[in-house]
Amino acid sequence: MAGACIGLPLPFRQTVLISMCDNDDCKDYYGLSLTDPELVSLLDRLIALNNRFPYSSLHINSPNGAETIDLFAALCHRAFENKEGKERALILESIKGNKGLASAFLGFIYTAAEKLRQTGDIRWLKIGLGASILQAKYPDERDYLLAMAELYVAAEEAGLDPRPFFALVGYDETDDFGNYAVVRSRRNQTA
Repeated sequence: MAGACIGLPLPFRQTVLISMCDNDDCKDYYGLSLTDPELVSLLDRLIALNNRFPYSSLHINSPNGAETIDLFAALCHRAFENKEGKERALILESIKGNKGLASAFLGFIYTAAEKLRQTGDIRWLKIGLGASILQAKYPDERDYLLAMAELYVAAEEAGLDPRPFFALVGYDETDDFGNYAVVRSRRNQTA
């Protein structure tokens, strides 16, 4: 089955290089050898959701359903934890050019914030930050800032210090996201 294209929607066939290795052990995504069958499965499942999340500048998509939430959580966790960036790059490449999926990852920041409030589990803060990495191509930064403020305040409400985690995605001491006006405003909404 070497070089066989799997059932991708037509726009993805033009932008995504997917071929199977001769021994069926791995796939090549964008020239990177991928031997992690779980990641291959996650990417295949994500690409299959392409049409489920249409883009609209008036609506932020929100993944729902246990299976879809588990998929997004797994991808976001990998994006956050993968320090080398290879897995992150593969996931980003699989949503490249699809504003609807970028919107779904933006919406997933809100899902992670709500799960963080419900559970107090730091894992959801990391997943939310992973979603912030994967929504990178969403066209309106204002929506991104509102979602990140929600995540930041949710972490504070759960008794966590979000600063060291936000520093891992670029908000260090010199750019402390907790001092942003959008975060202060969000804090005032719950006070």
